[in-house]
Amino acid sequence: MESAPTQEAEPPSLSQPQPQPTMDYILVKLTDIKVPHLPRLDPYHVDGPGIAALNALEASIQEVGLLNALTVRKNPEGEPPFELVAGFHRYLAMQRLKKTEVLVSVVVYTNDLEYELAREMENLCRRDLSALEAV
Repeated sequence: MESAPTQEAEPPSLSQPQPQPTMDYILVKLTDIKVPHLPRLDPYHVDGPGIAALNALEASIQEVGLLNALTVRKNPEGEPPFELVAGFHRYLAMQRLKKTEVLVSVVVYTNDLEYELAREMENLCRRDLSALEAV
């Protein structure tokens, strides 16, 4: 008696799409974005080590515009309507350039843990350009 051939199942990660946050792109006022308390503000003061990078980002935005939208979520506290998830340097540069509006991607997280993880991954995965890349 012959047995029916068995089919091997694909691993779940290949056969099923992974859930992705919902994203919409909209133009919002900078004042409608809450920036969580960030202890790293000090490097951007006039004598701070990050001021040269911030000045370069400002010059780039002035020359070619903002190439990547800020990432925000709806503010669970209600006001202001949005809370920054990723893009603090871009936010700060837009603010220093006296821009009043900015393009954002609004991401919907299912819980605060997803939000916190996204914020931390943005900081952990970001790296400065090498000397070759910066040319």
